[in-house]
Amino acid sequence: MTLRAKIIISAFCALLLSPGCTTGEPDLEEIILELSSGGAYGVGVRTLTFIDPTRETPSHSGIPAEPTRTFPTEIWYPSPGENQNPSREAPLDLAPGPYPLIIFSHGFMATGTIYSRLTAPLAGHGYVVAAPNYPVSSPATGGFGMDLASHPDDVSFLIDSLIALSRENGGWLSGGIEEDSIGLAGHSLGGAITVMTTFGPLADPRIKAAAPLSPFACFLDDPYYQSGGAPILFIGGERDIFTRFSSNLLRPYTLAPAPKYLVEIAGGTHIGFVDLPNIPETSAFFQVFYSMEIDPALLSGFTELMAVTEGSFSHCLDMFASTEELEAIPQLDADRQREIARVLLPGFFHLYLKGEEKYRVLFREELGSLFPEVSMRWEEE
Repeated sequence: MTLRAKIIISAFCALLLSPGCTTGEPDLEEIILELSSGGAYGVGVRTLTFIDPTRETPSHSGIPAEPTRTFPTEIWYPSPGENQNPSREAPLDLAPGPYPLIIFSHGFMATGTIYSRLTAPLAGHGYVVAAPNYPVSSPATGGFGMDLASHPDDVSFLIDSLIALSRENGGWLSGGIEEDSIGLAGHSLGGAITVMTTFGPLADPRIKAAAPLSPFACFLDDPYYQSGGAPILFIGGERDIFTRFSSNLLRPYTLAPAPKYLVEIAGGTHIGFVDLPNIPETSAFFQVFYSMEIDPALLSGFTELMAVTEGSFSHCLDMFASTEELEAIPQLDADRQREIARVLLPGFFHLYLKGEEKYRVLFREELGSLFPEVSMRWEEE
């Protein structure tokens, strides 16, 4: 039976509401087709700035300390219609709301807007997605430093701020957020923020699901995962030269409690999750990046991070042994890497933020029959 025929039969059965008319177990092909479509909603986008007056921004990159913390934030959300191209200032579609909230955290020296090929489709699948630019860690805030120890509290502040907007009568987001369904996702440094806001002493107990992409998580040791916690999906690339899969994904996956899932993308890279064309991740590229002059604020930020997390860099020295070892692995096309992430992210959040069990089939070895680049591990008890 063709995929088109299966979809037609499923729709016909749903129309008849007949318990005897069924195609059986959830069909993996149908689910992937549905998730790849970008969702059933239109997508609106707005830029807001949130200011936390209770905490300071440390001095960094020649910029003096400030008494507040400022977060320019891009917000994607479901809007009326079916157009998947984000429409600025579009109204919120409240008919099927409220919606789960996802905070998406950017990588080091990145911005919240350069992940739109992942964030906008999440909105199209029925989520409010907020992508802040963090003080110190983003060039959008003038930063080139490390303030990772502060970012979990930043996430909690943003959750508070967005819930307040949802509770505001007559506002554009009024009634738009399901307060008991909050998830996190993030890339690289943002993956570390995701893990640190889900587990450990900085965890926010409101987090119900977390999906770090190529997280910088090698420094977190076993005790960190003994408090807090939520279902977690780690996704990373075999060819990542910045956050090696073995130390930043496989090791954290081993330490984290169940339910947990681990996806390795053959030939996947670190930058393949970002809205950029194919950039060859070579040893030369790695050396150029790490030959940049180190800002003293970056080093002091790492010192503070170790103090807060009681972590260690001893597990972060896992690098490719040689150029030959790296370049023996063919690099996956970035569009394909993002295509895989665009299926897994909404599927995971549908499962754990919306309670839709049919999406559990995604997180099984059978996924490799349709995405041969993917290998999967999971533990649910």
